[in-house]
Amino acid sequence: MEVTILKGYTFAVLSGVCAGVTVAVGKLVSAGVTSLSYVFFLSLMSVFISVIWIKFKKYPIEFLSKDKLLVFYGHIACSFLAIWTFWEGTRLMNAGVASFSVRIELIFVLIISWIVFRERMTKFDLIGACLIFLGASLMGAKVTSFNEGGLSNSFFSSKGGLLMLASGASFAGAEAFANRLAGSIHSSSLVLWRSLALSGLYAIAMGFSQDVSVPTLVDGLVIALAAFLGPFLARIFFMEALPEIGLAKASLLSQLEPVVTTIVAWGILGELISPLDSVGGGLVLAGCLALNLNLSLKQES
Repeated sequence: MEVTILKGYTFAVLSGVCAGVTVAVGKLVSAGVTSLSYVFFLSLMSVFISVIWIKFKKYPIEFLSKDKLLVFYGHIACSFLAIWTFWEGTRLMNAGVASFSVRIELIFVLIISWIVFRERMTKFDLIGACLIFLGASLMGAKVTSFNEGGLSNSFFSSKGGLLMLASGASFAGAEAFANRLAGSIHSSSLVLWRSLALSGLYAIAMGFSQDVSVPTLVDGLVIALAAFLGPFLARIFFMEALPEIGLAKASLLSQLEPVVTTIVAWGILGELISPLDSVGGGLVLAGCLALNLNLSLKQES
């Protein structure tokens, strides 16, 4: 049992690390292509990587049962909006700030739990939500001032901030659906169907919007790396961690993502985090810890 739990913790940590590196690496190439094109090629690359992985590991390709299809469709719809709006927002701020501010998704997780699942909010839930809200506001104040000439210091009235709000809400919905899919089929098959569905939806969206750009060879290789680390590897690690340690602890450990993103973005992009950003990021992390530790205590009681 202890080995199994340790494996779950390891998977959750690796999920956060891979996702963090993906955001920073993706920022390298996302400026050269439109957001829709970037997420389309990202999802398409993930399809090919998933197929290669399944063939290499000799896993059978599994299919979802009919009673899980509606849950899967909900997960795809939320993921479609979450990923697209996240990369749109990342264009307006540095990678570290984007990765920290989208943690506001945990507030939406609380709201979903309260309204849909009738879970009672505790004082720790409220404290964590307030810390995340305040931290995102502090980080956004600097971003808005930079992008809009100092005319406003409200994160939630800026385009980047609103996109991160939409992304956070959508990610919360996607994870709620993902939790209901955990263990239904092998994670590699689930990632394959998820990537295939997303690439199809993004292709349709590009057709309607005519928002298309083709990456260069170098950009294509970077997208392939990002696809391997993010939509494929980070997702597999997270889905493998869920049955072992549960949603609360897996989410807690995956909060390493913004920290890793900030470090990698500083190393490869030269992006600097201001003192105000650092304070805001610290508050966001403190809020994440409060929410996830409280959720863990609920599950253990």
